[in-house]
This record gives sequence, C-alpha cells and structure tokens, in this order.
Amino acid sequence: LREHTVLSRRESEVAALKLLGYRHESIAELLQAWRGEDKPTKSTVDEYSIRMQTKVQRAAETVDALGRYL
Repeated sequence: LREHTVLSRRESEVAALKLLGYRHESIAELLQAWRGEDKPTKSTVDEYSIRMQTKVQRAAETVDALGRYL
C-alpha cells in the first residue's frame, strides 16, 4: 500500500491488517512484534486508523472536485 498511496508506512501496515480482519488490540501486538519497538497501544492504532481514513476521504473529495472541473 505504501508504494501506491500517500499513506505512511505505519498507516499502510494498519490498513492492511484491518483489511485482513484484525482488531486494533491485535494490530498493536503485531506491530510491536514486527518492529521490536515498545508496544503501540490500541489508542495509537486508533490514531493511525483515523489519519488513514482522513487521507482517503480527502483523496476522494479531491477526485470528486477535479471531476466537476474536467
């Protein structure tokens, strides 16, 4: 996802795991295991999810706006 979108690395990881059906608590555990970092909390994963959704919404709005002018 990161190579083909404006999402950050972590946002891309969260998006992919959400698409696979993981809950935020499980995502936090997986991210910690992959990165060997302090365990992200559920609220941290919530924040990545919100940022990702905001970027997707803004992109959709941009496409809609461009469609009206092209």
